[in-house]
Amino acid sequence: MSIVSNSSPLILLAKIGRFNLLKQYENVFIPNAVYIEVCIHGKSLPGSDEVKRAIHEGWIQIRKVKTLPELEFLLGRGEAEAITLAKSLNFPILIDDRKSRILARKMNLTVFGTLGVLVNAYNHGLIEDLESEVQKLVNAGIRISPVLLRKLMEEVK
Repeated sequence: MSIVSNSSPLILLAKIGRFNLLKQYENVFIPNAVYIEVCIHGKSLPGSDEVKRAIHEGWIQIRKVKTLPELEFLLGRGEAEAITLAKSLNFPILIDDRKSRILARKMNLTVFGTLGVLVNAYNHGLIEDLESEVQKLVNAGIRISPVLLRKLMEEVK
């Protein structure tokens, strides 16, 4: 399965040392705005070197996209371009921002977040201790309700 990613999952996975879990997807596409946000504006921050290396290795690809005007009005440029790209390619989108997720779903996109990457990796035996990986994400700054976190942990046990 190929996916389109927004910035925050790339950054968060890099922060917890699990960026390579993105390799479980056939191809990862990012719009130009996400590349600029992570690798240019975020130079020397988590995610920057990882994204550049993945592009060099060929498993992350950058795509230029003309954003849907109604999205750019409502969201940041990276989120708007990521949703537009996912829609144009008809690929699932990896995005954490709640407002962006709602809009992507309204556009009939399959949506999952950084937690979904960890759960998928756990289900495929790529990580052994999901709870500790999720805790690392929380420590790295992901915003998730305690109720959702409890529900997630109950479902995978």
